Amino acid sequence: MSFENQAGKSSGTRRKARECALQMLFAFDLAGRDNFSAVRYWSELGYEEIHPGNVRLIEDFRDQVAKFEQSAVDFRGWLKRAEPYEKSTSRTDKAKDLARSSETLLNQYRTYIDRVVEGEATDPAPLFDQLRGMQTLFDRLIADVDATIKLSSPFVSVEDRTQYADLKDHGRSPLDKLLSETLPDIEKIFNQAAPARQFCDRLFQGSIDNLELIDARIRTRAEHWRIERMAIVDRNVLRLAVYEFLFEDTPHTVVINEGLEVARKFSTFEATQFINGILDSIRLDLEKERGEKADGKSQASSI
Repeated sequence: MSFENQAGKSSGTRRKARECALQMLFAFDLAGRDNFSAVRYWSELGYEEIHPGNVRLIEDFRDQVAKFEQSAVDFRGWLKRAEPYEKSTSRTDKAKDLARSSETLLNQYRTYIDRVVEGEATDPAPLFDQLRGMQTLFDRLIADVDATIKLSSPFVSVEDRTQYADLKDHGRSPLDKLLSETLPDIEKIFNQAAPARQFCDRLFQGSIDNLELIDARIRTRAEHWRIERMAIVDRNVLRLAVYEFLFEDTPHTVVINEGLEVARKFSTFEATQFINGILDSIRLDLEKERGEKADGKSQASSI
């Protein structure tokens, strides 16, 4: 089944995948085979191209963890001030564990993002588990402090009570947002982007692996134009489209239409006409060749 059929009516996503493949070929042309890194492309640009705002969302996760970690540190400071004669209690230990758990969460998150960027299948379940564990630990700390304040209410100042209420709100809020919004949104975006990335990587790598064959086909119809002298965008739009002609089951008219849309975005009107003429001629050549092969098989089968 072609990517077109898998993606259903999401032509915008398909086009984004082709645009990303064009950007990768452009960078490959400029940097050369030894210096180009597809992983680096996806790390710095690719996912943002497919889903604008993705980078901000990834950073938001780190920001929320940093807020929670600071809250845990502030909580520990409050406990030391509110309980000056208790140098080591289960409450201060819980606050210390919360700060440490934030570091663990960030390490897990880095691993998760790195594996996604590398194109590996990964599961955010450990991140969800870690966040739920942090919520449980935080709730136990709050229950412990609430019980202590209740028992020693005459000795807890109004100022300490006010600061404690703020610490409770500010501590729990980042965890709730991470668990109910930020991490689910990140997981959703990566899952939605996966088919587009797979298609994009296939277009890019397939074009590179079959470059001589593709360029030879373009030369048959690029009269008076050497590929090396074509604009870098134009020749790579042609290469991607011819790769699809030869190796994908995307309908030829779709390939041409999508190629022209990408060309309109990244090149000139004149270039779009030039690309359309070459691709349409190659399409006709391929359909003729395949028709002749089919006739040959029919004649052979009838002998």
